Amino acid sequence: TKVEARGRAVRSGPGWILVDSLFRALPNGDSSQNESGGTTQKETLFRLAEQVLHLSKEEASKGHPVVLSGVVTFSHPSRPHFFVQDSSAGICVVHETGMDFERPPPGVSVELRGITEAGIFSPVVRLQSIQRSGPAAMPPVRLITLEHALTGVEDAQWVEMQGYLTKTELVDQIIQLHMTSSAGDFLARLPGNRIPDVTPGSVLRVRGVCTAIINDKEQLTGIRLNVPSLDHVHVEVAAPADPFSQTARSIASLGMYQPIPSLDRQVLIRGTLIHHTPGSYLLVGEE
Repeated sequence: TKVEARGRAVRSGPGWILVDSLFRALPNGDSSQNESGGTTQKETLFRLAEQVLHLSKEEASKGHPVVLSGVVTFSHPSRPHFFVQDSSAGICVVHETGMDFERPPPGVSVELRGITEAGIFSPVVRLQSIQRSGPAAMPPVRLITLEHALTGVEDAQWVEMQGYLTKTELVDQIIQLHMTSSAGDFLARLPGNRIPDVTPGSVLRVRGVCTAIINDKEQLTGIRLNVPSLDHVHVEVAAPADPFSQTARSIASLGMYQPIPSLDRQVLIRGTLIHHTPGSYLLVGEE
């Protein structure tokens, strides 16, 4: 029996759950419905990024005309795309590799014309022409969790995320900040030619454009933040010089209520070693 269900999508491990949902059985045969009633629809000009993002892959691939005005949130010379955010949302703007135009840097106001495309994860705009209007303030930023980012709803949006820095590396003049939070790991990338003076073990707040990492089945598997510069990387809690200098907590207290959020903080515990797998994990207990 074929069914259709409608509800609020919530990630559960590797899968999804529809919460507060309704469902019904589908009739036999083709379950699709022609919402246009078979009539020819007039081509629509889209003037807001949010309108483009709401298109289905099939509709976005029809190449509807787009005119957008907004601020560039991320741009890098080695990438065949950049990101723009207007008053409604952010969106990815793609262009041909050899296209002759002056690439706008982050923090510049632009007006662009293009057409809609399906994109790899969410709809994008294929650039046809662009005009720069001068410097502009970056859009207001929202602090989001990795768990929320993994729903995919923040793809191409200007956001702020918090995490614990585990490693820094330099790859092809791209600084990569490997970060982790209570919901898992994510990666922040920014242009640069040297490792920044940020110590692993620090808690960071990073502002950038949220982008989805997907597999060959177009399923979201991770999150990447495209950060314009080090100006958008803030050390919230610096790594201690001595990692064992903080006050120890009991293992039992880890699950108790804490008045200050501590899920992205490291804790110090003491106990009896029960098992040790070198290079993998310790099993520690307490009386």
